[in-house]
Amino acid sequence: MIPAQFRYCSNFENGKAMVVFRSGKAGYINREKKLLISPRWDTAFNFQGNFAIAGKKTIEEKILYGVIDNTGNTLVPYQYSWITNFSEEKAFANQGGVLENGRINGGTWMIINMKEQAILPLKDTTLIVEIDNYNEAYSNLLKFRNDVAWFPGRVYGEILYGLINPSGKWVVRPSYKVVNKINEGLTAIFNNGRMGFIDLKGKEIIPCKFESAGAFNNNLAWFKEGKKYGFINKNGEVVIPPKFEDVRDFMLVK
Repeated sequence: MIPAQFRYCSNFENGKAMVVFRSGKAGYINREKKLLISPRWDTAFNFQGNFAIAGKKTIEEKILYGVIDNTGNTLVPYQYSWITNFSEEKAFANQGGVLENGRINGGTWMIINMKEQAILPLKDTTLIVEIDNYNEAYSNLLKFRNDVAWFPGRVYGEILYGLINPSGKWVVRPSYKVVNKINEGLTAIFNNGRMGFIDLKGKEIIPCKFESAGAFNNNLAWFKEGKKYGFINKNGEVVIPPKFEDVRDFMLVK
C-alpha cells in the first residue's frame, strides 16, 4: 500500500501517521499516501484528537517539546523537557528538568490545558519519570479521567501518589505507593499490603482485601487470590470466582 521509504513510521491514528523522512525530519501522511504536514520536526508523536506533541533540537542538540495542531501550527512553544500524552485535552509537562539515563530529574512540572488555553505550574510535587518505561508504567497514572489524575508528591522523602485536579490542587493527598488507572469513577489502590478501590474523592468504596486488582470496565474488575483470578462488581461482590490462570480487563467490543 505504501512502499518502504521512511526511516520510521508510526501506526495510523485518526487518519494520520507520523513518518520520519530520509532527511531525518518528522511529518505526517494520510492513508492515501498524501503528505498532510510537511517534515519539520526532529521528533514527533501521533495526534491525540486535535493535538500532537513534537520536538525540535536546540543548538546543544537537546530536544525540547511543544504542541502542534492538525495543520502543523505551533500551539505550545518548544520549551519542555517532556510532555505526557493528552487526555481530556490536558497533559503534564516538565520544564527545565534533565533527561538522563531514561529519567527526567528536577525542573518544574505544569499542567497544559488546551481546553482553557492555559499552562499552570504545579507546586508541592516531585516526580522522576522513567521515560524508557513511560508508556507501560506511567501512561495510566499521569492521565486525566473525570478531571482528576494520579500524580506523585514527596511525603517525608517518599514518593507517593495522590489525585490532582486541573487547577493543580490535591483532591486526595499523596498517600499510596501503588495505584491503578481511573475508570468508571473508581480506581484501585494498594494499602497495608492489599488492594481495594476508592472513588475520585478518596472515599473507600471497596475495602483493601484483595491480593491484586485491575480496573473496572463494564462494571467488572479482575482480582487475584493465590494463583487464580476472578471478577468482582462495584459492590465488591465476587461475580466470577477465582479460577483462571490469567485475565485481562473487560472491554467493549464493537
